[in-house]
Amino acid sequence: MISTLASRQIVIDETKLKNILKSSDVYIAKSQNGNIVGLACLVKIQLLQGTQYLIESVIVPEEYRNKGIATHLIEHLKSVIELKSATHVSLTCNPNRINARRLYKKLGFSIADTNVFRYYTD
Repeated sequence: MISTLASRQIVIDETKLKNILKSSDVYIAKSQNGNIVGLACLVKIQLLQGTQYLIESVIVPEEYRNKGIATHLIEHLKSVIELKSATHVSLTCNPNRINARRLYKKLGFSIADTNVFRYYTD
């Protein structure tokens, strides 16, 4: 499922998975027969300005798309954020992911007036 977002093969071993689970909450959607059909991460970041939350790695495999799974995951994360009394949550989305961007707008997200800068070490 991770390859949906990554441009290269990613291997997640037990140590990496434990570290991910320490730094973020992973929400998993399962089908009635127990198959994982989607996931999303909610990352809490403590900054000088206060606590901020990011939604990352919203993944629904192609064969399960257009069934409301991503909507369910995002709506659940929004309710979690409201319980935490956060003022907002951020997420990023590749400009080429037209359907995902449309969904986020439909669910009340708006494009922030900011630019993301990224530095690559390799």
